[in-house]
Amino acid sequence: MQHQSKRSDREYLTSTEVADLLRVSLRTVVNLRRRRVIPHLKIGRLVRFSREQVELALRSYTVTQVQTHVGE
Repeated sequence: MQHQSKRSDREYLTSTEVADLLRVSLRTVVNLRRRRVIPHLKIGRLVRFSREQVELALRSYTVTQVQTHVGE
């Protein structure tokens, strides 16, 4: 019988992986974390991000409609 490792439903990312995912600098990820824009876990000195929670948090920052000011 062959043993297969079972992957967790949740994927946790490092700060560098989040920066790669979002195509931003590591400094930007650190700033977003410090401002509590993206949720994170701290395990001792380690910081991890749930991929699902990062994606959910960023959806709230999506611009859906641009307003223009006409005649000002």
